Amino acid sequence: MGQLLESDVKTVATVREEVKDYSKILLKSKNVIFRGAPGTGKTYLAKQIAAYIVSGGKTADFEALSHEGKSQIEFVQFHPSYDYTDFVEGLRQLFNDDGSMGFELKDGVFKAFVNRAREDLEKSEESDEAPKNYVFIIDEINRGEI
Repeated sequence: MGQLLESDVKTVATVREEVKDYSKILLKSKNVIFRGAPGTGKTYLAKQIAAYIVSGGKTADFEALSHEGKSQIEFVQFHPSYDYTDFVEGLRQLFNDDGSMGFELKDGVFKAFVNRAREDLEKSEESDEAPKNYVFIIDEINRGEI
């Protein structure tokens, strides 16, 4: 995180309220985009919100989450060469045992994440448990070739 001015420093209680507020917005709207100068804490805030949501409001600290809680959050950073095949699905080279080359359709990071969340939802419906929340964070969305 970049250097903050004294006027920008927030108390833990204020940050907590900000995380709560953004969490409510995200749960209702299903997406939020933060914009601003580099080094102002957008990514840090996004991870706090994600941790707060998947923990059911118990913590906003990503590192304090269990392995299972962390698996409910996916983080990807876009860059100019990142494309649909990386994000959703695409053909990947496949080298066969006989030395020949072919292609296989592979899920990208987003599709794999959605499939994990869907499987978990189906399990929760079968066992009458409350479904878990999943959060997907795209960092540097402005760099992607959307």
